[in-house]
Amino acid sequence: MIDIVLLCIVGVILLVISYIDAKTQEIPDILVGAIALAGAVWIVLGGITWQNALLGAAAGALPLLIIDRLSLILAKKDAFGYGDVKLMAAAGLFLGWQLVFVAFFFAFVSGGLVAAVLLLIKKVERGQYIAFAPFLCLGIAIAFFLGEIFIKLFFNP
Repeated sequence: MIDIVLLCIVGVILLVISYIDAKTQEIPDILVGAIALAGAVWIVLGGITWQNALLGAAAGALPLLIIDRLSLILAKKDAFGYGDVKLMAAAGLFLGWQLVFVAFFFAFVSGGLVAAVLLLIKKVERGQYIAFAPFLCLGIAIAFFLGEIFIKLFFNP
């Protein structure tokens, strides 16, 4: 029962993060902390091992940090905000390393498609920042609920 309540709480937090980031392009640390706390509870409940949770946190943060640093070097501007990095580190505690990559897949595909449409209909201009947390949150939710199926379909013949 507590695991269902935990999942509902995380779902609501992801919705709130999505809304706030879409409006302000900021992710409140308190909400990211709540996701991290949920990850700690998930470990205690046996939903994930602490080793997988820590690998998940690293797998969530490092790719965004690397992409951001490369963007800063090559394009002289940030690619992601640190709220996105912290969000994925916290989500990694909940998801584990494999599901973090599933979350990234769905976030980048959905974010890329929406950005392409917005560019085509001229709602945004090339180089303009678009809030990415809504896509990360969507990816996190898909990964949690359907990630294992996705991994089995595409990576375990």
